[in-house]
Amino acid sequence: MKIAVFGAGAIGCFVAGMMARAGLSPTLIARGPMLDAVNAKGLTVKFEGADFTVPLAASDDPVSVGPQDLVILTTKAHQIVGALPSIAPLIGPETLVMPAINGIPWWYCKGLSTPQTQAIAGLDLASCDPSGRINRLIPVEQVLGAVVYLAASIPEPGRVDTIGPKTLLIGDAGGANATMARTVSELLSKSGFDAPVVDDIRAAVWTKLWGNVHSNPLSVATMGTMEQICKDPHVSDVSRRIMQETEAVAKAVGVSFSMTIEDRLVEGAELGDFRTSMLQDFDKARPIELDAILGVVSELGGHMGIETPAIDMLYAIVKMRATIAGCYEAPA
Repeated sequence: MKIAVFGAGAIGCFVAGMMARAGLSPTLIARGPMLDAVNAKGLTVKFEGADFTVPLAASDDPVSVGPQDLVILTTKAHQIVGALPSIAPLIGPETLVMPAINGIPWWYCKGLSTPQTQAIAGLDLASCDPSGRINRLIPVEQVLGAVVYLAASIPEPGRVDTIGPKTLLIGDAGGANATMARTVSELLSKSGFDAPVVDDIRAAVWTKLWGNVHSNPLSVATMGTMEQICKDPHVSDVSRRIMQETEAVAKAVGVSFSMTIEDRLVEGAELGDFRTSMLQDFDKARPIELDAILGVVSELGGHMGIETPAIDMLYAIVKMRATIAGCYEAPA
C-alpha cells in the first residue's frame, strides 16, 4: 500500500516513524529543517522511554510522490485549505484520506441521513470549509474518519518525543469504506498504535471535542494550565457552562456522552501543569484552531436551534485576543 503522511509536525512524524519502523514505507511530506534532517539521518522517535531511528522517505514535492492509496493528513484544521494545492497531487480517484485533526472536521455533515440531522445534512460548515474547497478535493466518500489521542513534541528537527496515549480511533465516514477502515486499523496496530475501528466515528469526534471545547480556548483566555482551569472555582464554572452547551448541541444531533461533566473536570485536572495544544500554538505566535474546536459548536447549535451564549462569549474573547496577537486566521 502506498501511504503518505502529509504534515511533518509532531503527530505526523510520530505516525510516519512508527509506520516506517513496522516496514510500511510511508512517505513524509515535509519541508525546511525537518525535511533536511530526515533525509540526512532518518527520523529518531522517543517511544516508551527508548529511542529508535528509522530511515524515512521524505519529500517536499508531492507531484513527484504522486497518487497514494492512503493519505494521513496531520496538519492543523485551519491549514488544510492553504495546503490543498500540495495535497491534490497525492489524491487519485481511489485514494482514501484520513484526517487526523482536532475539532469537528469538514466532512462531518456530509452523508448524514437521520431525521435528527436533517437541518445540517450536506452542509459546508462555515467554521471548517465555508467555500467547500476541501470537500471538492476530498469528498466524504474518500474519507476515513479518525480521532487522535496522541501526545508528541519535536525538540529538534529529525526527532519526535512521545509520551502517554497512542490511540487512533478509526471509522468509515462515508459508509462505503468499512473494509479499508479495518485494513488501516490493522496497519496502525502493526505499527504499535491502539487503533480500533469504531461504529460511530462522529460520536467519537464529539467525545474528544467535549474535552477540548472548554480547555483549549480557556487556556488562551487565562494562560492557565489544565489543573488551574479545571480546579479554579470561577473558571471551572465557565468550563461547566461550555460543556453543558456543547452537550446540548451534541444531543440535538443524536450524540450522548457517557462521562459526566464533573468527571471530565477531574480528568482534566489530573493533567497537572500541561498546557493545551492551543495555548502552545499561541505561545509560539502560531494560528490557533479556534473555529474547528469552539466556533463550530456555535454554528451547529444555530442550525439546530440551540442557544450557546457562553460559547459565543468565550469565542469572541479568544478571537480578539488571538487576532491582536497575530494568531488567528479566519476559515477560507
